[in-house]
Amino acid sequence: MIAGGDVAPAVAAALMRARRRIVRHFETTGATAPGRTTTYVPERRVEKRVLRQFVDRGVLVGSPTGAYWLDSDALAAFRRRLRARVFTAAGLALTLVGLALVGLAAALGR
Repeated sequence: MIAGGDVAPAVAAALMRARRRIVRHFETTGATAPGRTTTYVPERRVEKRVLRQFVDRGVLVGSPTGAYWLDSDALAAFRRRLRARVFTAAGLALTLVGLALVGLAAALGR
């Protein structure tokens, strides 16, 4: 059982694993160009979510047969946007901690 405070990191880790599994599948099968497609059957709910996200963001491009190919340029852009969001969240968290410490120091008269 996951305690309340541990849910977000557990979800983030599950999403990362699912992203890696899906990307690895397409890379190892060589489905990295429009003429080289493959199918993917998600085994877990989180993989279904990531697959849908990849299709929506253009990372996986569908073919008329229902197969997909991995667009490496779109994957790189997806990863850049994800990294930017992580750094923004970390910066915001550090700013809030800093403000809390300044407020605490002011309250203690230092």
